[in-house]
Amino acid sequence: MIFCGTKILKSAFQSTTLRTAGFYSIPQNELTSVSKLLAVCLMFIGGSPASTAGGIKTTTLGVIVLLVINYIKGRQEINVFNRKISTNAINRAIVVISISVFIIIMAISALLITENFETEKHMDVQHSERMNLSIVDIVFEVVSAFATVGLTLGITSK
Repeated sequence: MIFCGTKILKSAFQSTTLRTAGFYSIPQNELTSVSKLLAVCLMFIGGSPASTAGGIKTTTLGVIVLLVINYIKGRQEINVFNRKISTNAINRAIVVISISVFIIIMAISALLITENFETEKHMDVQHSERMNLSIVDIVFEVVSAFATVGLTLGITSK
């Protein structure tokens, strides 16, 4: 039986390591689909700019969130703590996220195509080691590699 304090500590450790080092206290292949999806989001965002963490960085996401909030409010400029965020910084944030999403989508597509190709090409019913992978599993592996997290569900070698 795991005590509540241990669960909170493991949750805090998991949320931190998903954005930085790739250590784990919980076997990643035992996560639920929702937990894997949340992990993908944290890995994609990554850490802060001064860190060695991968991902798009927290400040890039912050600029995009502020852009959306200001757009909804009908404001033309983004002001934070009495300072204006430049149009150049906003454009850079949009470009970083756009390129990142493009790279991830291309990598996921390539894996889905090659995985299907390999299973069809080498289909030996008696000796097949067919893995039941969900799209969430493949997205997890791709985003982990993109964000240089180093976590795996144990399917990369297969």
